[in-house]
Amino acid sequence: MSENSEVVELKNTFRKECRKLLVTLDPITKAFESCGKCVSFIQSRVFCESDIFFGFMPTKNEMDILPVLRNALEQGKKVLVPRVVPGSRDMEFFYIEKDLNKETELGSFGIYEPVKGLVKADLQEISEKYGKKICVLVPGLAFGKDHSRLGHGAGFYDKFLGNLKKMTGGRAVFVGVSYGALVFDSVPHESHDVSMDMLIGDFHAIF
Repeated sequence: MSENSEVVELKNTFRKECRKLLVTLDPITKAFESCGKCVSFIQSRVFCESDIFFGFMPTKNEMDILPVLRNALEQGKKVLVPRVVPGSRDMEFFYIEKDLNKETELGSFGIYEPVKGLVKADLQEISEKYGKKICVLVPGLAFGKDHSRLGHGAGFYDKFLGNLKKMTGGRAVFVGVSYGALVFDSVPHESHDVSMDMLIGDFHAIF
């Protein structure tokens, strides 16, 4: 078995264990943790100095980051959320004008996506205009304290993050979003996997 196939097998095994752990987490504890980490992040320098946020619409098992996105909108910052391109491993991001509830609808994989009619983001234009003032909130199944990331295995974010990193020259800030119970010393990863700059609640990684 090659080293690469060993890592892939390790990833799959780790994913199964993390999914089992995730469903055991207490809903009230998760809600309190989500709220606390969102408040802390909104008060951080990363949030204050970012002008544009690539966010996501959380599923029932993911940390609720909507308070961050709503606060960003209230402050006049730009907020984008993704829509999966059917039949591909690509995502397109669209600008939310002012209301996440009214401007998203249930879409691919049971995840809320932007409604039709919203403005699609031009990644090259955003990279040139905003540079280091771009913040990407990145979902994942598990993360490492070394800022490694284990996704769900579909590859959507791996491709998007890799492209954005190249476009911005690594200036955008990637923030991994997860409950503390799903943060380990490290998670199985390969050389092509994009690491995070920080984890939500882990602000000492930047300043």
